[in-house]
Amino acid sequence: MIIYNEKIEIILFIANIILILMSIIQYYSTINPTVGEYVLAEFTANTEYFDGILHEYPYRCMMTYQDATKKKKVVTWNKIVPLNTKMVVRVDDVDVKNNIAQVSIAYLDEKLGKSVPADQVQSKLLESFSGNIILQGLIKSVCVITTLELPDVWTRFVHHIDVLRRQYNQDNEENEEIDLWNYFCTNFDQVDTWLGETGFDATFGDTLKRLYQERTRESVFKLTSKIGVISVNGITHTKTLFDTVLSGIPYKFTMRYDTAPYYIFETLSTDSNVEDHKKVIQDLSAEGMKMTNKVYIKTMFEGKKSMN
Repeated sequence: MIIYNEKIEIILFIANIILILMSIIQYYSTINPTVGEYVLAEFTANTEYFDGILHEYPYRCMMTYQDATKKKKVVTWNKIVPLNTKMVVRVDDVDVKNNIAQVSIAYLDEKLGKSVPADQVQSKLLESFSGNIILQGLIKSVCVITTLELPDVWTRFVHHIDVLRRQYNQDNEENEEIDLWNYFCTNFDQVDTWLGETGFDATFGDTLKRLYQERTRESVFKLTSKIGVISVNGITHTKTLFDTVLSGIPYKFTMRYDTAPYYIFETLSTDSNVEDHKKVIQDLSAEGMKMTNKVYIKTMFEGKKSMN
């Protein structure tokens, strides 16, 4: 629950106006963050609590000292919560009426697992938000060339893709949530469908395709592994194996059923590589051998690269 004091009530109206001015372009298809979501924040004041803004939602954010660290004694808060610096935070409560989110950073390490040192948690989480900047730059460039208005294009085209992304995440709750840029890249082969559904013409579409290919040709590609799971114990055993191995990996991925006995494991080169795929396969094989009724792993291919 978000706790208010008299200071919040005094500055609330002014703060909301500032947020509206800052959010001329609404980044996502919804203006409200959700509880449990990881978002980009910037804290601007440290008084009785940390006060700041969310960068991709028109919201103020608040964080108590208890929600900032698990340490019992803190020498300096500047190292834990540096002011005027972008940070990844978790949304713990949302006040839709007043556009305020209660957030925390104390337990962000649990999202990445023990493989990531505590002092690298923020930098690792921030990697997934770098794609937002790339997407903004791409769409802005398309608008300049086609002389279209950025707010209109963003609302009609990018918001449409974000709606599809959110539905995908909802339908695939067992997988790590995919961010907007990675969804855009992973599904770029559907761009003609997106263009048709949003009513943009060939000039816009051709410009988008050209710029996307130019900007991602050398830096972004899809990595795919086709993994066979041989087990007589049914889908429950397979799901347990996947949960054991995949729950702690620190990058975005999708795992989907293909044709028996194969599953498709996919990532993007923005935050993973071929060695990551090999390790996942090795871990699946090792954990499968530990199960009461052994599960065997075979592969059709590992970390196959492809352009979107």
